[in-house]
Amino acid sequence: MNDGEQGSGAQWYIHIAPETFGPYTVPQIAQYVVEGRVTANTQVVPVGSQTWVRAGDQAAFASLFQTAPKPPAPPPRSPAAPAVTPVGGASSQALSWGKAAAGQAASQARSEATQVSTSFQSGVAQTVAEGQAAARALAAPASMAMMDAVRICFRMKYADFEGRARRAEYWWFTLFMFVIFAVLGIFATILTTIFAGGNGGIGSYIGSGALAIVALIVILGSIVPGIAVTVRRLHDRGWSGWWLLGELIPIAGGIIALVLLVNFFMRGTVGPNKYGDDPLGD
Repeated sequence: MNDGEQGSGAQWYIHIAPETFGPYTVPQIAQYVVEGRVTANTQVVPVGSQTWVRAGDQAAFASLFQTAPKPPAPPPRSPAAPAVTPVGGASSQALSWGKAAAGQAASQARSEATQVSTSFQSGVAQTVAEGQAAARALAAPASMAMMDAVRICFRMKYADFEGRARRAEYWWFTLFMFVIFAVLGIFATILTTIFAGGNGGIGSYIGSGALAIVALIVILGSIVPGIAVTVRRLHDRGWSGWWLLGELIPIAGGIIALVLLVNFFMRGTVGPNKYGDDPLGD
């Protein structure tokens, strides 16, 4: 994929020695540029490619590294007034002429300096405005696939109970874990059928034990990221993660669980809230 095909929804990995992070969207990388964590020399690679390149060489990031235009060169100096040698009664007239010429030259120099300063300030303001417009244009959220959510929950934010999680992140992770447990359940059913039919044997018992170990590993490994992404989803709605403990309350816990489930289907608060920035970029 070339530079022209990389839009704001593209996913990029970034390498900040000694680690690699991502994938991130262009708007997220734009924020890192503002924070100074990503520069034009930072190595980046789009998802699906194996070639690392400089961020400053990519069209997708070109507007993030623009600098203010150089001010125009100052005008040439005005020619010096010719020296006048006072002779007799002409000395006062020559002195007056010299003072007038010096005053005119100083006034012209101040005017030209003001014009240069104004031009430079206008150039800086225009560059800043263009950068802000580009950042707003790149603010459209990128779509998230199941494996993106799985990578975030298991690799990037395994035990991260801070920040916010959009609906796609929570529900893709939930669907992934449902599929995993469904597959384990199918294997357990097959092994149970074999034992019930009397066709078991040492191999079936070994397989059953191995399946039980795998299921235990999956359960233990998914508890922490599962709770973490649930807390972040509540944060996205502006709710505290401590609401999860309400599900343990007898009788009322069922009602609380239903209320939380409804919240998980709803869009998070628009714009930043006390738990962090809007993951959808609004």
